[in-house]
Amino acid sequence: MGARTIYILGALLVLVSLATTSAMAAELVPIADPTSGRWTGLKYGSVELSAGPSEDLSIEGEQAGQRTTAARTEVRVVRQGARTVLSYRSGDWMIDDVMTRNGAAVRRRIHAQWEGAATAVVTGVTLRTPILRLSPSTNDWALLPGNFPIRKIRLAAMTDGERATESGWTRGDYALAMLHSPTARISVVAGYAFRGDEARVSVERLGNGLVLEHRFHALARLEPGDSMEIGEQVLRAIPGPESALRRGVANLSDHLDNGPPGDTPTDIGRTVLYEVHPWGRLEIWGVGDRGYRYDRLTRLLLYYKRLGINAFWLLPVSWPPPWVYTLPAFDRIAPENGTPEQLKGFVDGAHALGMRVLMDLVVYGIHPDSEEAAKLPPDVWARDRNGQPTRVWGGAVLAADTSAPAWQARIRQVCDAWVRQFGFDGARLDCIGWGQTPNWAAARPNRAMAEGGLQLNKVVREAFRAVNPRSLLLPEGGKPLVFRNADMIFDYPLYLAMRDMTLRPDLSGWIADLQAWLEWERLCYPRRAQGIVRFLELHDTVASTEYFGAGPAQALTAICVFLHGVPLLQQDQEIGFSADLAAWLHLRDREPRFWKGGARYDAVRSSDARIWTCLREGAEGAAVIGVNLTGADIKTRLRWPADIARAYPSGFNGLSGQAVALRDGAVDVVVPAYRPFVLLLNPRGVRPKPIRPVRATGQRWTVRTSEGVLSDIVQDYATGSADRSIPLSSPKGDAEEVLPTLRRARNARELGLMDGVIPRSIAGGPVRVAVDPWFVRLTNDRLRLTLARRHGGIIAELARIDGKAAVPLIRTGGDAYADQGFFPDNQFGSVDGETNPRLSFIRSRDRVTVRFAGVLRSRSWNGVQTCAIAGPLLRYELAYSMDTSNSILITMTLTSPTDRTPGQSFFALRLPIGRLTGWSRGANNGAVDEASQGRLGQGALSEPLELQTRNGRLTATPGPGMRNLFAIGGATTDAHLFLALADGPLAAMDANQPLRAECALTVGAEEPSDP
Repeated sequence: MGARTIYILGALLVLVSLATTSAMAAELVPIADPTSGRWTGLKYGSVELSAGPSEDLSIEGEQAGQRTTAARTEVRVVRQGARTVLSYRSGDWMIDDVMTRNGAAVRRRIHAQWEGAATAVVTGVTLRTPILRLSPSTNDWALLPGNFPIRKIRLAAMTDGERATESGWTRGDYALAMLHSPTARISVVAGYAFRGDEARVSVERLGNGLVLEHRFHALARLEPGDSMEIGEQVLRAIPGPESALRRGVANLSDHLDNGPPGDTPTDIGRTVLYEVHPWGRLEIWGVGDRGYRYDRLTRLLLYYKRLGINAFWLLPVSWPPPWVYTLPAFDRIAPENGTPEQLKGFVDGAHALGMRVLMDLVVYGIHPDSEEAAKLPPDVWARDRNGQPTRVWGGAVLAADTSAPAWQARIRQVCDAWVRQFGFDGARLDCIGWGQTPNWAAARPNRAMAEGGLQLNKVVREAFRAVNPRSLLLPEGGKPLVFRNADMIFDYPLYLAMRDMTLRPDLSGWIADLQAWLEWERLCYPRRAQGIVRFLELHDTVASTEYFGAGPAQALTAICVFLHGVPLLQQDQEIGFSADLAAWLHLRDREPRFWKGGARYDAVRSSDARIWTCLREGAEGAAVIGVNLTGADIKTRLRWPADIARAYPSGFNGLSGQAVALRDGAVDVVVPAYRPFVLLLNPRGVRPKPIRPVRATGQRWTVRTSEGVLSDIVQDYATGSADRSIPLSSPKGDAEEVLPTLRRARNARELGLMDGVIPRSIAGGPVRVAVDPWFVRLTNDRLRLTLARRHGGIIAELARIDGKAAVPLIRTGGDAYADQGFFPDNQFGSVDGETNPRLSFIRSRDRVTVRFAGVLRSRSWNGVQTCAIAGPLLRYELAYSMDTSNSILITMTLTSPTDRTPGQSFFALRLPIGRLTGWSRGANNGAVDEASQGRLGQGALSEPLELQTRNGRLTATPGPGMRNLFAIGGATTDAHLFLALADGPLAAMDANQPLRAECALTVGAEEPSDP
């Protein structure tokens, strides 16, 4: 077999910022060591940025002998003008590492030839900078903007060998990292440009400096003599302080070839997407076929138009619920969804009202039994290591190699047929439209995935736009790279950041973190990217009212509406606040500053930190947005930058049209509970466009809950008609079907809470009780206990009161779970997936007990959808009691409605306690260090377990029914306290006979240090 060159291309771009004008003309020079075969230095002008070499290149292989080694031999350094070639042998690899200088830039590429005796399988390639030390100060910091929350990781806080890594695509996948020295005013930013392999970025401390690395997800099969190209890395120097760092990141993002395409429709920012299916929302598909077809959606078009929708994402047409992503044929329309005539009627009706319709396409494969499979050549299918075609998604999809020309040609035909026959305005592509598995029949197995997927995105987009130039492409991805051949992408990282608020007791801190993260997100996307889709729910997620609460869901929806980007609503998401939502959407459409301009998320300050703020800017003016995330009206002062105040001195309430008095770039306003305040800033003498409200008429229903207010017009949600209204109690078209919060409120499932009022018997006394949509708080003069309502009632925080400060000993991130014995095959069951457990209170003298009751649930199949009930059913209760002391009593209860024999079992409440320094139990004790492993502090159940943490002392005293107490964790990792209701053999659980255990937790101050 002849030698081959296989290209694994990526680019790592590093920008160095110096605050000296003389440095502007400096050259960036890498230094190669001819003895060690490594890049040992990096100079910018006279400034040395490197503290030494790193393992600057490593190739990973399936076998140890297929990897690069630390030893480098046969080293040669050849300099030819601006080009330096560092050549060496590393194991059975021959490497040419080429650096090319161009003023303040250096480009790096690598040619790697395999000289082993057998086939090598490459599983990854890592490119690293030298060890960077920007100044003598240990306050220099690293930052990964893809991670939420944004954290400046200081050099002094990292131990040698410690690594921080970007979380990943649904949590932010920018592959950008940066270093900054506040004292030397030097910054380094590292990124990469996709050339065939995706990469994940990390920062690692080595010695007295930091290394920026990208691990490329490369797969290659190399025969002896074959080679691969890796690159290119680009190092670029830019003078300036931290402000220049931000500008440099924005400039970098514009030059990484991440798109979007230059021919994206100019009205993309004006789009308001609405996800629909003729059967309704996913939550009610289980009811079965009620006769709803595409003509139902046609009847709803005027309702949607009044609401402010101008584009639809229509869920797949080929298969009926409850699973719609099966593709039996490329051109099939399931009769349970409607006829082709009804489908075309819906699209034509939308077009008549100026609305787009995007279809949902599966382009990464087809059902294995489809006749299409036999019509296509065999080389279009991805194959496993044994040469067999690969099935994905539980065997429901025969996976294609998306880079195969025959597959791309067939998909082009499919898209052409859909757009010509039905007039669709583009598509949403399931799973980004990328390949789902490697093709091991190819020399580059992963080419079937991201690289082929990006090619296929382009094929789909071109096919639609060839017939309909207004078409839009929306791949199901959430990272800048997806924009390369797309008009819109999903902002999954923002959605997950919003979910974090349900575990963050500090609302003001969460808002500050969100605004800081949004500002970095803005810098990490190309400035021309207008189509970032902001959403609070879709068919893959929990209903927003169930996860966030009714009021917070409305407030977060307002944020999505006024953010830079494209708002997305799920079908019926508007129920309960449709009039307000319509006003927001029509304001957004009326004012181009919301869909043509930009945004700044750190520019507006609120005197009350519970108000989320942002600044929108456009050619005709600016807008100040403040959104109240609490259940009470808030009076606050909003202040914006002086340059904006000078340019736009006239202010108007965007929702009422009334003039607003401004003073020196500030305004005092009352922001309503769970609602936005929108201030339009115009040039002097310019009034905003007139408001032409579209009001719905009919009988109004209103329900007030502890989670906010739900209020709307009674109407037939099958047709959108108030004239054909039906009672809310009707099982057909019922708002309660899609608003479980409404059902709970009307049925008063929660003791005294759904009306927003703490029970009178609980109010007052030394233990104070507070309830909001996310948390229940019990507070006395010594402790504050915060319980997470949206996570089954687990502890979000237990803090000791130290003067005015609250010092946490138990932190967020815990769970109460079973992973052995209680469910078949040791399946996992947890309280965390119970987003709305029943909640009740009892007061007995000075003691208050709060109780959460629900059922154990399995893990969500995708991490964000409703967690299925673990079976067979197992009910739980978590009760917490507080009096005036520095202790709380925890009671755990499991009840099975049927007899079961768990056998070897485990169920425990797991409580994160931060860094552990020591423990004691009876006569036993121990210090905690890096070598501490396994269970710590196990002992007799008659003896308490005392844990010493960095924030104080926590003592767990077992009560009746407790089977075990122990901690796991070390001095350098967060520890967890386990309160085990079951840990070992459990003979039987009789039906409806509770299994119960108690444990008291006592909080004390930290131990004094030894003199």
